[in-house]
Amino acid sequence: MRHVLFFFTTPLMLTVMTIFLMLTKASYGITTDRVLATVNNEAIFLSDYLFFAKSLGAPENDIVVREKLLKRLMEEKLILQEATKRELKVSDVEVETMIEDIRTKKSALSREGFEKELANEGIDMGTYRKVLKENIMMQKLIETEVDSKIMISDKEVETFYHFNQRDFLKSPDQVDVGLLFLRLSDDATVTEVTDLIRKVLKITSQLNNGVKFETLILQYNQKQTKSDGGRIGTFKKGELIAPLDQKIFSMKVGELSEPIWVKEGVYIVKLVGRSNETFKSLDEVKEEIYGHLYKERKNKLFNEWVKTLWEKASTRIN
Repeated sequence: MRHVLFFFTTPLMLTVMTIFLMLTKASYGITTDRVLATVNNEAIFLSDYLFFAKSLGAPENDIVVREKLLKRLMEEKLILQEATKRELKVSDVEVETMIEDIRTKKSALSREGFEKELANEGIDMGTYRKVLKENIMMQKLIETEVDSKIMISDKEVETFYHFNQRDFLKSPDQVDVGLLFLRLSDDATVTEVTDLIRKVLKITSQLNNGVKFETLILQYNQKQTKSDGGRIGTFKKGELIAPLDQKIFSMKVGELSEPIWVKEGVYIVKLVGRSNETFKSLDEVKEEIYGHLYKERKNKLFNEWVKTLWEKASTRIN
């Protein structure tokens, strides 16, 4: 068994934007706040919800409380309460490292400029550090209760690859097509249709008697498709009109089709060449599969663990 060392942030973890909004409540200008829910006797206010919703992309003027989103916020509260109860330790160095990470990745400001920007928003560094510390506590708790229990074996990766190989297509099936086309005008008379039928029967007879397809191309095809044996190019499945597409991809190289009648006339096609689809190797996609399985497993374990927090908590939505 191999322990995968990827880290995926759960959707329920506090984001940097969440932290920022938690520290800038005044920007919403809420004059009348109200309690939306309680989690183990700790209140969640309308202002808390609005800041959380905003951090997830909700419009600033959207004040509709959505129960699903409120429950996500309550879950974050449950996780933070559990981390606090366990007295998980976070050093000053860890907090400072996160501050520097946020500063360098989210802004081009110097440390002095970054602190000045926070001050302009009414955020003091003491409060900022406190919220970051809580965020690190939550991450540590999740690493202990979820991440450390995730194991992905090489066999699982190999099995996933073989059952989902089509997801790792490198190049699709392609065909090189030669075409003989006899056009029928939109307002064709019965006589014209009859003449075309006779011509098609004659061509079919010639082909059956050994006359080369390329010879008939020169005799019957339009000028622009007479050269190069009537070859019209290389196509992937779905790029030709449906009747031709369906037929050509069921043929063998060198095989000729029977006449294919469509509204515009008659086609006879030849499969000149074919390049079969290819797939990325297991080695090429191994890390991608590890990441997918890890994320899938983490979401499952995370949801199961959070469910236990809900079950032993006292919660209420007003």
